[in-house]
Amino acid sequence: MFAGGGEETDGSKPYSGISIRVLADQRSEIVKLRELTADFEAATGMTVEYLILGDSPLDEKVALEFSAPNTNIDVSFLKFFLLKDYVAKGFLEPISDHASGGFSQFPQSVLDIGTVNGKIYGIPQMVDPNILTYRADIFAEYGLSVPKTMAEFEETAKFITENVPDMHGAVARGGRGARPNWNWSSFLFAYGGRYLDAAGNPTINTPEAVAALEAFQRIFSNYGPPGVSDYNWQDVQDSMASGSVAMMYDGASLTKRIADPIDPDYSKFADRFSFALVPEGPAGRESGYFTWLLVMPRGSKAENKPAAAAYIDWAFSDDIAMQAGWGAATTELYDIPAYDGYGEARNMVDVYDEALQYSSQDYRPLIAQLPQLMDIVDLAINMALSGIKTPQEALDEAQDELEKLLR
Repeated sequence: MFAGGGEETDGSKPYSGISIRVLADQRSEIVKLRELTADFEAATGMTVEYLILGDSPLDEKVALEFSAPNTNIDVSFLKFFLLKDYVAKGFLEPISDHASGGFSQFPQSVLDIGTVNGKIYGIPQMVDPNILTYRADIFAEYGLSVPKTMAEFEETAKFITENVPDMHGAVARGGRGARPNWNWSSFLFAYGGRYLDAAGNPTINTPEAVAALEAFQRIFSNYGPPGVSDYNWQDVQDSMASGSVAMMYDGASLTKRIADPIDPDYSKFADRFSFALVPEGPAGRESGYFTWLLVMPRGSKAENKPAAAAYIDWAFSDDIAMQAGWGAATTELYDIPAYDGYGEARNMVDVYDEALQYSSQDYRPLIAQLPQLMDIVDLAINMALSGIKTPQEALDEAQDELEKLLR
């Protein structure tokens, strides 16, 4: 196992002359990991080349490269919900067939996310539950309580927008390509809705689902920043880092970047955030988590596979994970203290651990048609947020499209 700065155990350079290519998502952790790679290259003798793409181009590139019989990609990011389908199609190489370290730094529950039929095909880059991040200093100044219900969340967002100068109440993703269904799903469950019934039939336009989208639309259209219907995760993160929004409804990984940023100049209010569970609705509280997996394509060069596995092993060693900001190897990454000027403030690691109790990886149906299902639902959310259609109209159209998709 290549730990920390990449020192190998036997003093040799076992991968001299090997060059691997890593296909990665465009985010700050990858930028940092890329900076750390030089020591790993020096220790192992291999060369690591990064191909970094935005979210949608990455999805397209992954689909193209993994379905090909041969590829020059050796390691790639893969959205977790594609794992079982890609394994079934023979697109992935078991990492556990090539890794010598065994990934003992991970709890078994994390390894299980990337395991199929007893073999490890993917290592989670993060386990990222939805949480509520808020400006605790603003809450303290205006005597606000942390919202525990969806109704309180809406009331708080409204109050901040109307009473705090130059600040919007809340922000979430709204752009079609940004997967707003991830944030909206917890609304759907909170109001008692589901994507499919027990028989696998779509139920996306039930009264409960419509109520969930109406609430989502009211909160983020009325009390979010202008143009929120086009926001992706970077826009959401930037709006909190800049101080223009008081509450962020998104994943813990975004919170990490603004509350404990790699670049201290990026987040102006890093020491003023606190953290809470997502609010509950009439049907309770339920959410999901998202994770990228690092995987190895089956079609990559055979002679590169041991080097690719060694790279993944190194990238998730404790020291490198902490420096890069990965969220899967250790919850220590999320040990961000509570803002001490607000009585309801909580440490992030405590909220993170509790949020996982309300979260699961199959909160969206893990079916082969999931990418198309998400496209359809994302369009409905975007149409409602942008005011082009009412929530009822948007979800009625989504229901029709899902029925066609799942026939």
